[in-house]
Amino acid sequence: MKDQIWICRIWICHIVSRKYIQVSYVRYGCGDQSRNAQFIVWQIVHILYALRLAYLYHCVYTVHDFDMDEPSKLSQKFLNSTVQSGFTALQNIKRPATESRAHDDRQNVTWTGSGYDELEVHTGNFGLNRVKVSHMMLRTTFKSLLSLISNELEEMGIELIRYKEFKLTRDSRTSTAPGEGMSIFNPHHAVHTSKYLEGKDRGFRLEFLLKSSRMYILAIAAIHLCGGPSPRGTEEAVIRLLNSSTEAVRNVQMMESTVGVENG
Repeated sequence: MKDQIWICRIWICHIVSRKYIQVSYVRYGCGDQSRNAQFIVWQIVHILYALRLAYLYHCVYTVHDFDMDEPSKLSQKFLNSTVQSGFTALQNIKRPATESRAHDDRQNVTWTGSGYDELEVHTGNFGLNRVKVSHMMLRTTFKSLLSLISNELEEMGIELIRYKEFKLTRDSRTSTAPGEGMSIFNPHHAVHTSKYLEGKDRGFRLEFLLKSSRMYILAIAAIHLCGGPSPRGTEEAVIRLLNSSTEAVRNVQMMESTVGVENG
């Protein structure tokens, strides 16, 4: 959070000193490129992120912890494109610029083989190089990822449930109330969680977060192999297992005896 605050301060000083319009010409100096639609979009995105960071800075350092409604009110008023504000004005400039720029809709994968049982990934300059990838390679990679995840869980000391127990796990597709997670619908599993945390110090918890983050990256790679990446990095940055007061719907849920990840 401290790093985010420093970035916020730098951006705010930068924007104020350049008065928005002069940013591309004075600070970056890209000449004629400063006039094209793509560059305009980049500049406005930078400013929009600066406004969001200013909002975070204000919520962290100014809004009192007990004032739970204030961040939401501020967001609705100043970071909402449906009301008149500087944020909305910038969005109104960015949208036509985005529509005016060229889009690259080329296909970066070609299926090959008589039964389309292989594919070629386009790489290199202009996507002219080809790398063959078979179903067997994908399947082997996926199994290797699952093996690594399983090893990580064992090293963390987490009790693995059997498939029969997994099928008995219950969830709610209409889970929208804050604080609802898998433990709410499966109290028999919550007992294991309580025992796991019993008597553990802060160092153990920090180490657990580090290992969980590493396992999370492996899980994202496995998800990509199954269904492809999400439309934006934002959907991967936050995987919610528990509902919060601001985002009520969890994006990891049980569906038809499988784990569903809603990432788009």
